[in-house]
Amino acid sequence: MPDDRRLKQILRRVATAHEGERNAITYWASCRLAEMVTTGLISTNDATAYAIDAAMAAGLPRNEAINTVRSGLQQSGSRS
Repeated sequence: MPDDRRLKQILRRVATAHEGERNAITYWASCRLAEMVTTGLISTNDATAYAIDAAMAAGLPRNEAINTVRSGLQQSGSRS
């Protein structure tokens, strides 16, 4: 089980991002979630779904949210 408080903080930051910062914050959050995946606190599928939902709540179109989240998860994963 992930640190619910930290997970909620990250997702809230994405969901409340303003236009002009949504992609950058979604990418940042995806990198943080990838760290949680690496340490076994959350599954890749859950991290992906949570981040996409939060990005869409902020107003990103679905395809843009998917691409940004995948990019953050992959980039962070390649550093491990």
